[in-house]
Amino acid sequence: MSSKSMILAAAAAFLAAPAAALTPAATTAVRPAQGEVVEIPFAPPIGRTLRYRLVREATRAGRPNRSEVVLAILFRQASPDYVMSVRIELPPGLPPPSGATGLGELFNQPMEFRLSADGEILELLNIEAMWTATERALRESVAGERPDERAREAMEQIMGQMRALSPEAQRDLFAQNVAPVVAAAATTFTVGEEMSDRGRAESVVGSLEQSSSVRLDGADSRIARLSMRSSVSNEELEAGMRSMIGGLAPAGRPMPAFRIVSNEAIETYHVSRETGLTESYRIEKRVVTAVGAVEERGVQVQSLELIR
Repeated sequence: MSSKSMILAAAAAFLAAPAAALTPAATTAVRPAQGEVVEIPFAPPIGRTLRYRLVREATRAGRPNRSEVVLAILFRQASPDYVMSVRIELPPGLPPPSGATGLGELFNQPMEFRLSADGEILELLNIEAMWTATERALRESVAGERPDERAREAMEQIMGQMRALSPEAQRDLFAQNVAPVVAAAATTFTVGEEMSDRGRAESVVGSLEQSSSVRLDGADSRIARLSMRSSVSNEELEAGMRSMIGGLAPAGRPMPAFRIVSNEAIETYHVSRETGLTESYRIEKRVVTAVGAVEERGVQVQSLELIR
């Protein structure tokens, strides 16, 4: 694996980190300002499957990549809590993967999340089964697409770092694609008012200092529109990436010289004022690294949209 590839691999791990894991657990309380106060409930439809189109587009070293799946979400009452079942499906017209493979296990086995009465994701009830299927799918993917020892070792290194995360961060890792659906549930905002926070957030590349702000941009009788911006410490992100690269680099190869120029995540939410569920979501993550005078830009855009 080249030095450039190792830098991009570490940046990719950060870009793929779940938004929930990069968001501090607590937000700073603010006093209501002039403007409309909007209360968002949590009243999910029970027993009815909701389907969301999940699209991820990434550009690294000038190379685009796009993937699309469907998330089938079903809420069940488990008084006083809820269970949110999430099954991954392929878009219409594409056959599902074989159930005899790790990827097939991921498609055939729904994730079962326990939620509080306010819509907070508390735990993944079948986390060990999901880890087993995920690890098997990744090993099969590496063996089929890049059957070399360095690729296998890199995958094992990254899996080990994910497994070493706290139980809460592991939960957030699996919840990353579905967490936006309930992110704004049971909250109160004032139109035009911005809430800011600074805290520490756990990610695949380590614990990072993060600054974030969230704002209710507007609302009508049906939809509330929110936006969020966040960034982490360039220095801590660089240190975390260097640690990851150190584990990926072959013995005896010097650490590639690079620095983090900037990083940022921009999110938008369109939330139902009836159910409290997000109907449309978009996040764009950007990381710029530099080797000498040459800059590399990594961009990942992910969108989630209710289709029925």
